[in-house]
Amino acid sequence: MIRITIPKINSYFQLQVEEGTLVSEILELIQDQINTDKNIKYWTCYSFTQQKVLNHQEIIQTFQDEELYVYFEFKNNFSDIQEQKQVTSNSVLSTDRHSLRQSIDRQASQQSFNIDMKIIVLDGLKQEIEMDGETSVKELFEFLAKENNIDQKKIFNWSCFSETRNKQLNLEEKIGFTKDEIFQIKTNKLQHTQSSKDINSQKAIIFDKTLENISLFEIQLNKQFSKTITLIILVHDNSCIRKLTAMFDILEKIEKIAEEVLRFCSLTYQYVSVDIFINDKQFNNPDKRSQTIQEANLNRDSKIIAKIRWID
Repeated sequence: MIRITIPKINSYFQLQVEEGTLVSEILELIQDQINTDKNIKYWTCYSFTQQKVLNHQEIIQTFQDEELYVYFEFKNNFSDIQEQKQVTSNSVLSTDRHSLRQSIDRQASQQSFNIDMKIIVLDGLKQEIEMDGETSVKELFEFLAKENNIDQKKIFNWSCFSETRNKQLNLEEKIGFTKDEIFQIKTNKLQHTQSSKDINSQKAIIFDKTLENISLFEIQLNKQFSKTITLIILVHDNSCIRKLTAMFDILEKIEKIAEEVLRFCSLTYQYVSVDIFINDKQFNNPDKRSQTIQEANLNRDSKIIAKIRWID
């Protein structure tokens, strides 16, 4: 028995699955159950137990207490989407292979899915999204603006660079069907370079010009001993859980993680506080928040949870 939570419609199901059931089969069944006749553009299935996004062709693992979070967007313009108000609780569904296959066949006759995993780097923050290759850049911008509480009017000043195609994309171009494609998106219309290596080189040039009053020896010394680490943070905001992947210097303090979460959620300490839990231990008092990432022995596999607490 697994639990499936769908934050968009405030619903969850208790679902009995058989061995060998695919993620795509579960998503098809959910679409049938929520009675929507609209095409779905994005399906994202996140395993809270495994702490990762599942591909559509993965087999559902029947772990005890497995919990899945399913996110989706309709295929019409994101700015016109109205939130659904359907609430379903404690529904127990049976995934009998025969009835499940019939449901999938009905859905397949109505529409086909051209969904691939894309890697989106939004202002340096990496996230993975499964989307239809027919999605336009403008629709992607609208989705990201909505998810990050950004004014939709500002997307016309954004830029999108495809590292795979090595080109800048305009608003009307399609995302395409290349699997695991990387899109560098800047919300401040910074000029994209032709590759990640070029981006790093440009940053180094800017850094050197800014610190031109510092000796070359000091710059080289800093570069030699500066190390970075990529951390995966699960951000809990009420019933919504999002994954933040961000890069930090190992000499930065734990408080920097909380600040990055605030930036990711477009929030400030004026309205919320951020509780940090690392490997099930609290890091919320001043002493622990002042520890560096290196002192806290963090690595990429560390379990990091950031809980948003709204101030009354």
